[in-house]
Amino acid sequence: MAQLTRKYDHISNCEGMVIDRADWNAIYNFDGDDGASFVQNRTARSMQYSYQKTTKALRKMMDTRQRAMRVNSSLLLTNNQGFASLALMEHMDGSFSEGAALNSHGLLGMRSSAILWTYSKAECCSSEATADVFFQRQLYMKVFSMAPLPQADHAISLSDPEVVYEYSRYGGLFTTLRGAKWLLKPHAVNASGAALVNVFEQPIAPGKRRCGPWCSAATRAKQSSPWRTCRPTFARLRYSTRGTFQCRTFRRRRRCRARLRRRCSSSRAQSLRARSCSRRSA
Repeated sequence: MAQLTRKYDHISNCEGMVIDRADWNAIYNFDGDDGASFVQNRTARSMQYSYQKTTKALRKMMDTRQRAMRVNSSLLLTNNQGFASLALMEHMDGSFSEGAALNSHGLLGMRSSAILWTYSKAECCSSEATADVFFQRQLYMKVFSMAPLPQADHAISLSDPEVVYEYSRYGGLFTTLRGAKWLLKPHAVNASGAALVNVFEQPIAPGKRRCGPWCSAATRAKQSSPWRTCRPTFARLRYSTRGTFQCRTFRRRRRCRARLRRRCSSSRAQSLRARSCSRRSA
């Protein structure tokens, strides 16, 4: 908590935090008792309870400090290496994980973003055949490969032209998966032979056709709304005017912000009136 406070106080462009080492959640504290754990004939407290309590407090601080920030600074990711659990993702926006547990990271990223560490050229880009296997597996699970970085620390480097080439070959496919979610409906697609197929839902993009008949009625209604041209820069927007709104079309930015503020203010006013009426009737 103190570290996050210092980041907000001293780093004006802080975009959030990544929590490392989820494997600590496999440890039990024998000095505590969570009322559920019993290990080696002794009561104990699972570190998972402490982890969830801490991430909840971090999320609350981020939502509070976000109001004074010009950019989205409420991103909270976790490293799922060694302990991948859906219960620990409640307050997370996604994961940025080390290791090679591709399936677990993909399953935990059905409704969020999942990034997997890439260690070296040998792992992904030693040949086109190796790159095809590596990237197609990640596309199938909707897991983004860590991009090459200059002067990377125990990670893939940007200085190798073969690495840049292979990432460029698959870059467009990964771009189409930005914001996508797994389509959890039976028999969404039929495939013949030995092909492996996965289907994802993609929110409507400016100037693009709306999604097909597999979209839910709520999704289609949302797409037909005039508010589809605008979106908040952070997910947890409630009935308030905090945060920075971003329009997908620059010319509509002022109009978009004004409409969103009026809508939020109106919704909040209705909520306050409803509370006031209920108090009077009571």
